Amino acid sequence: MATFVAKASTRKQHGRLAFTIRALDSPPPEAGPCAGLISLASQALTAPEAVEYLDGLLARCGIHWPGRTKILQMEPHRSAGFRAVAATRLNAIRIRRPGIRTTFPQPTTHQTKLAATDIPQRLPDTWTAQLHGLGVPMHGPHLRRDAAIRLVQMAHGGTRREAAISLGFDACTAHNTSMRLRQWQASDDHARHYQQALARLADHITTTPRLIDYRWRRDDLSQWVISEEDWDVITESVRRRQTPTGRPLTKWLHTRRLAAAVFVWTHVTGGERLYAPVLRDLRNRRSPHLRAIANESWSLEHPQRTSSIHALLAAARSEYAAGLATRIDQQVPPSVPRKRLRKQRFGWPQPSSDSLHDLQQLQSLACSDSCGLDLPG
Repeated sequence: MATFVAKASTRKQHGRLAFTIRALDSPPPEAGPCAGLISLASQALTAPEAVEYLDGLLARCGIHWPGRTKILQMEPHRSAGFRAVAATRLNAIRIRRPGIRTTFPQPTTHQTKLAATDIPQRLPDTWTAQLHGLGVPMHGPHLRRDAAIRLVQMAHGGTRREAAISLGFDACTAHNTSMRLRQWQASDDHARHYQQALARLADHITTTPRLIDYRWRRDDLSQWVISEEDWDVITESVRRRQTPTGRPLTKWLHTRRLAAAVFVWTHVTGGERLYAPVLRDLRNRRSPHLRAIANESWSLEHPQRTSSIHALLAAARSEYAAGLATRIDQQVPPSVPRKRLRKQRFGWPQPSSDSLHDLQQLQSLACSDSCGLDLPG
């Protein structure tokens, strides 16, 4: 083992010793090399001198080492023993900008207690009550969004970018949210209080009965708008509640129907209004109606600040959203895997008998190739 570490970690280059260990993003796809890598890692971590070997390898990791970013991203997935050995070495290769403290990493603390699918984009008010008292009035929306991203990491692990994308955000949103809160976390003892509040919030969610699978709702409504038939039912309900003088003055435009779809999507999925699929599609197509639809959806969210027609529409669409949410939740039996149902529902191609036979042949070959290796355990 000592010989391998010496050969892998150093080589002669222009008369100097240079670090040559590569950073791998994933295990080798072939069965033989993958099994050999697992066997080698097991031997390195279980050897009596494992601490000395790991410390020697990490000591050669400099601030400009290409694998620095990857090894820091894998920090939530390491064991407690590895963290204890690598803590001092990894702290030396972190980039710390003057005046701004790096945000604390989010460990996976509730993997067996909390499901990432039960976390919405916009946390309910009953949940965010656990975050009150942190002293961030001007960053309230960003704190709510950052808490949702961190809850997904606490339940499922992974990087911050992966957690944000699983919620329906993009990588830019995750970065901007972090930057908004970074200065606040760097002052006083806010980071520690925030971490404690997140732990209380996660414990509160685990005790909540009948949690909602928000990810299933988001997937179901990812390409959805209110149909013409449903729109006629909603508008007829509003007309019956209007006064005789106001009924002929109301214009039921196509933009109003799209704004209603944004409003319904927000209530059913627990999402943020500006990240609704309708508005995202309009932004991608650079539609000239984007601003009008976004403003109309805001008026439906705050009917008390606008006209009476928005209050009537909001009431009718709230009833429609409640019925739609019930229908979505009843589509999937608890005993059937949801991932498989998603593929069948959206018409994804199913594997043919020939492809299944080829897959079985590949699996048998992979097993036969790995039988000759000295696997751990």
